[in-house]
Amino acid sequence: MASGGHAVAGSVVTVWIDASGRLALSPLTHADLVARVIGAAVLTPVVLALVLCMAGWAASRALDRHRLARWERDPERARARIAGPSASRLGQESLLTGWPVKRLWVLGLEASFIIAAIDAAPGNRVILIGLLIVGPCCVQLTGCGCRQRSADCG
Repeated sequence: MASGGHAVAGSVVTVWIDASGRLALSPLTHADLVARVIGAAVLTPVVLALVLCMAGWAASRALDRHRLARWERDPERARARIAGPSASRLGQESLLTGWPVKRLWVLGLEASFIIAAIDAAPGNRVILIGLLIVGPCCVQLTGCGCRQRSADCG
């Protein structure tokens, strides 16, 4: 059997085999394991951020198409909504049909508080702080963050 190059003829060489008896790689060392864990810990939030950005972009495009279609169907109503900011948008419809703005604001705040409380309760055993993005996402669906409707968020 050929060795890795450092063994002398007749010396003992440690080899690793898998369950079927074939040669296998040696198990990970502690340093290799730590490097992989750190790599995963760094890479996971980056990938999550990219996925969320892509989802936000896709949602923005879909909502833009929806708003343009609404504008095409009833331009007078759309002009009236943009021209005069209302005293309060809390009773008006949000970007989600059937969901008033007030309901989304309350849902966003409740979701943030619940996630923060669940995250804090068990100490450092559970880490859910990254889920706090749920609250601002709910509020974003009210449409008050949209440049085209900024006058309508009064």
